[in-house]
Amino acid sequence: MTRARQSSRLNRNPGIVADEIEWSEYPRIFPGEYRAYCKWGKHYRDPGFSRWTCLLRWDALSADLLSVLACVPQWFALGERDKPYASRRGKYLPEWIRANGGPPVRKDRLSPNVFVRRFARVEIRDTDGPAPYSVVSRIIEWETGLPGHSISKSHSQGRLASSPADIQPCGEQLASIKASALAGVEGAITPANTHRAGVPVSGSPVKGSTPFEQRRKQRIEYPQCLCKPPKINMLQGGVTKP
Repeated sequence: MTRARQSSRLNRNPGIVADEIEWSEYPRIFPGEYRAYCKWGKHYRDPGFSRWTCLLRWDALSADLLSVLACVPQWFALGERDKPYASRRGKYLPEWIRANGGPPVRKDRLSPNVFVRRFARVEIRDTDGPAPYSVVSRIIEWETGLPGHSISKSHSQGRLASSPADIQPCGEQLASIKASALAGVEGAITPANTHRAGVPVSGSPVKGSTPFEQRRKQRIEYPQCLCKPPKINMLQGGVTKP
């Protein structure tokens, strides 16, 4: 293209500047150990390297954990097959086992979601090249539990564990409640008329019966009458004095 044609093209597009060239800029922070939060994770096929790659994005936090210093990436290679594959000699499988808390079972497919929405202590370094940027080189330690885990519901949920120190006061409290209940039952079966107080009562409450049945089964024995019956005079047809 001649200089005249180039100048005419720039004149037709006044928004284009001849020396304006864009480039991908990645954040760069001081290398070292940081507490970070993994906010995103996904695997994809990298067209530049013709291989599968897992990308994690970490929010590097400040020392007081109140601000985000930079969003730092981390890559794991997943092979050049038709589908992503975690080799035993690679870095993805050992790190997945650490994050999962154990080796995968047969049905597991090693999803990158095991890393997402979790805090960890990571090591950040600079890449090689004329324009270095920060990347997560390794995960030192996971500081939060597995994502999606909740407290298992059981039949004993909400109950306090019993100990000998707790059982004794409870037993004393139950004994006092039982004594008060018995006192209430005795008060319920006591006759309202107390003018014959001191008269022996035969029978005792039957275990397992209701207060109504106890009152019905009890019999009150009164003392024999001390009055002499009057004598009847058959001849006179009247009542004589004793």
